[in-house]
Amino acid sequence: VKTYNDNAGYCGFFAKMIFGGHDDSKIDFCATELMKTPPYISFAIYSDLVHQHGYEMLPKVSLPIMFMVANSAVTANGKELATKYYPENTNPTVYKESYTFEKGGHAFFYTCPEEFNTQVAAFAKKVASL
Repeated sequence: VKTYNDNAGYCGFFAKMIFGGHDDSKIDFCATELMKTPPYISFAIYSDLVHQHGYEMLPKVSLPIMFMVANSAVTANGKELATKYYPENTNPTVYKESYTFEKGGHAFFYTCPEEFNTQVAAFAKKVASL
């Protein structure tokens, strides 16, 4: 609801949570990008996706899957979800891997781009050889 009442404030708050409040240039960049999504769309995404954990879809996944995550102020148990819960509840016949980042929260792909790209490339190479 805050996104409707104060979209700039909400986007700034969320960007600070993503980047830990430490790098103003990244926070400003992220807040600016978040504000490109109209409030009614971001609220729909938030309410439709965030409040729906998606666990019921895990057993239906039929393609190789990689869970990538870092803990954050937003998702304190992200590493546990990606290394334990998600893999245990995914279709057992599907090839799966988990990779955790030490920093970056929701934006590990932005804060750790080389590490992210290396892991995605390694996963893709393994999957191609299956």
